Amino acid sequence: VGIVFTLLLSGLDVQLTAVPWDNTVLHYIIPVVVALDWFIDTPRVYIAFKQALVWMVFPIAYLLYSLIRGHFVGWYPYPFLNPTNNGNTKVALTCLVIALGSAGLIWALARFTKLNSKKIA
Repeated sequence: VGIVFTLLLSGLDVQLTAVPWDNTVLHYIIPVVVALDWFIDTPRVYIAFKQALVWMVFPIAYLLYSLIRGHFVGWYPYPFLNPTNNGNTKVALTCLVIALGSAGLIWALARFTKLNSKKIA
């Protein structure tokens, strides 16, 4: 969330949240806190990459929902998802890059758990 927000949304002059402080909390503070928590209190059980890929189910479902709903109502929750302004190819490439980046981060986090944990039988 923090990486995508910083790269794709932080410079936009749009109101993305209801109150000013929640943008800071949701997109800057929480990602740092979660990352610190992951590295300070590493899971004690090895998380295999294939198991961790389940983490992508909700974001992919949300993406599909947003694109389908946006097509019918003419509104997308994020400017980079709007094919009217960006074209279908650019939206698809943006989503693919985000998905690959997310998969890479998931792979790294799963590998990190191997450092001080035992594999699940």
